[in-house]
Amino acid sequence: LAKDRGTAMAFVCGAIGKIKGVDAFDISRVVKYVPLMPTSKLKTHRAQFLFSAPTGKKGKLVNPQAYDKYLKERAVMPVIVRFFAKKSLAKLWEDIENNLPKFESKDLIPLYASQQESQDYISVSFEASNFEVLKDLLINNLPTMVDVRKSRTIPMLDPTYFLLRKEHPKNLERYLISLRVEPKHYQSVRSRIVSCDFPDN
Repeated sequence: LAKDRGTAMAFVCGAIGKIKGVDAFDISRVVKYVPLMPTSKLKTHRAQFLFSAPTGKKGKLVNPQAYDKYLKERAVMPVIVRFFAKKSLAKLWEDIENNLPKFESKDLIPLYASQQESQDYISVSFEASNFEVLKDLLINNLPTMVDVRKSRTIPMLDPTYFLLRKEHPKNLERYLISLRVEPKHYQSVRSRIVSCDFPDN
C-alpha cells in the first residue's frame, strides 16, 4: 500500500532496489482487488502469518505455533494463477467472482483476485493441498465455467502478511512490486524485505 506511484517508486528505488542480489524490479498498480472468501475466513487465514509489529517496525510471527501447525497439517501449496481473458476482462471478472468461490474445499481454497494496470489477465491466489487438485481445477473444471484463453501458474514459497497501523493514511493505493533476484540471494533478500523499515505512507 502506498500514497501514490511516486511514493512507491521512491521507496523501491531507495530501499528494496538497493538490496544485494536484486537485479531489477517492476512496479504495477492494482486497479481491482476482490476477496474470494468470507471476511471471517480470511481473517482466520491471515492470523496464521501475521507479524507482531505493524509494517515499518521489526517483529516476529504473532502465533508461531499456529503457523507451524498450518505447515505440518495442511502441507499447502500457495500459488498465484494468472487467467488471461478470451473476450474481455469484465466478462472474466464476472466469471471469476461468480464461479471460483464454488470450488472451495478442504483441498483447495481460492483467496483473492486482483487486476494490475495495463495487463490482460486477472491474478487469483489459491491454496492447494496438492498439485493434482489444482490440475483438476485448471484443466477439467475452469474451462467450462470461466472465459479464459490460457493460464499461468506461479508457486509462492513462503507468504508473509504484515500488520497495518491502527492509524494510517487513508485512500492508499495497492501496488505489486516484482523483483528479479539472483537465486543464491533469495533467502537474504526475503529476510531484508521482512525486516525493512517501511515508511508510514
